[in-house]
Amino acid sequence: RDEARTRKVATEGGLSRGEIDELARRGTVDVMADDEEVARMRVLSRQAYLTKWEAKQLDLLQAEVDEEDVMFEASELTAEERRHTELSKQIIAMAKDRHRFSTKEDGYRLPDAYEESLAEVSLAEARDRALRARYEEK
Repeated sequence: RDEARTRKVATEGGLSRGEIDELARRGTVDVMADDEEVARMRVLSRQAYLTKWEAKQLDLLQAEVDEEDVMFEASELTAEERRHTELSKQIIAMAKDRHRFSTKEDGYRLPDAYEESLAEVSLAEARDRALRARYEEK
């Protein structure tokens, strides 16, 4: 009775190995496309992992610096300890600040078609004409 009520997930929705082999022989399954898709997914997964790992490492470093500040607040630090603390603070500041250097363009960019059509005119003049053409009185 329990066997009849048990749902068999592996056999209900998927193809059997024989059906997959038959489709591959007929050419309806592209084996290389699956490999390319898996490789692309691996790259994306690795990028996501590295982003999360970097954030975790920065959080750990920030926690370490905060803890050292609290623990050694009243005591005198050696030159090596001060250098290590300052270096850690610089690393944190640079890591937080590096996102401002991203080169992703989100805005609109003027098309450059007029540069190719006006070979006899200098590039600066062509851009000036294109920008001023909109505002000239007719």
